[in-house]
Amino acid sequence: MINTSFLTLLDPRIKPSGSRDPLGFQTIWVQLGRELVGKNLTTITSSIDNFIIALLACHYSFLEENKDKKMEKFYIVEQLGAYFRIAGKRKNNIMGITQAEKNYAAKKIKLGSDPEAQIFGNQKTSGLWGYYSSALMMSGLINKDKNKIEEEGIKIINQIINKFPLDKYLTLSTLPVDNDNFEENSKIFINVLGIVYKDMVTAILKKSEFNIYDKAEIFFKLDIKNNSYKEFYVWMKNTYKDEPLTKKINAIKKIDNTLWVASKVFEFCRTQKGKKINEVADAIKKSSLSNILLDQSEIVKIKQFIEFWNNKEFDKAIRELIEVHKKAMKPRSSANWVSLETNGTLKVTVASKMNLPDLKEEIPWQYNYFLHSYMSVAYQVYIEGKEHGKS
Repeated sequence: MINTSFLTLLDPRIKPSGSRDPLGFQTIWVQLGRELVGKNLTTITSSIDNFIIALLACHYSFLEENKDKKMEKFYIVEQLGAYFRIAGKRKNNIMGITQAEKNYAAKKIKLGSDPEAQIFGNQKTSGLWGYYSSALMMSGLINKDKNKIEEEGIKIINQIINKFPLDKYLTLSTLPVDNDNFEENSKIFINVLGIVYKDMVTAILKKSEFNIYDKAEIFFKLDIKNNSYKEFYVWMKNTYKDEPLTKKINAIKKIDNTLWVASKVFEFCRTQKGKKINEVADAIKKSSLSNILLDQSEIVKIKQFIEFWNNKEFDKAIRELIEVHKKAMKPRSSANWVSLETNGTLKVTVASKMNLPDLKEEIPWQYNYFLHSYMSVAYQVYIEGKEHGKS
């Protein structure tokens, strides 16, 4: 049994949005995902290339003695990383790619902190520093407070700078992308990134107590056509039944089933404007969802909803879910999407067209618990890593 009563939103990189999280479930799945894959992967921070380039940018930023130039040095390395990958035709996961591609196509590329050089409106908050530096610090690769690269990070950096002359680009104010040498160097840069893939992944995932890394390597070697996190879970369940990792994912899946049911019920309530709560409850009672017995895990946020649901008291379950929604929206100063009139009629301000699902198979996943990000990282190592890092 997993006790999630302590859950809070731990990561400032993940902020709840009413449109995505009307019941406040993000705190639940984020915490469970952290337990599963560690603290360093999010739906955004899932690119090994970006982790490596962010580490390089921190390195050169920390070396800069002029305090006013430290952030600019970070920007330049980030910009170089984007342009090298564009030239080397490795465009996936480039942050700021829209502006970077425009600059590259125009062959007029400025480097630095000036607005026309930045690849975001605000490169500091929207780029690698804003999203990846915290993950690097939690990985123990950098110490932002001391402007220091830790020993494990230094080993990764040395492998790169010993094979690629990045320093010679750092003093440039404009980038000469229209010569053959730049394109050739871009290919070298991409291959050098590949050399440190496994070291970087080991560093960023080591905080997880579960041995996902080794299992993912075996999984990818099987060359399964659909290598999504869902297929990984099925494979783990069938192949490593008694592994702690499998047991952890099974426990999470039970919680996820509960969150899925609650989410579908709430979505259905958003289609029931003007209906009496007993009418809505009757519709749920007649649906295939009513046969689902929810796991009694200690999800304090919806513990009462689970009890009402399992007792087939669907009117009370709906009332409780509306209260959960009300509590989730209050800190955001947002209007409630669904509320109850004094006469028991549903008031809906944000409607939906989602009817109750006709569930004939296993309950699908509601959230991915960063397993999607993990599989993305693993794919970069075991599949893309075969193509890069050969030098």
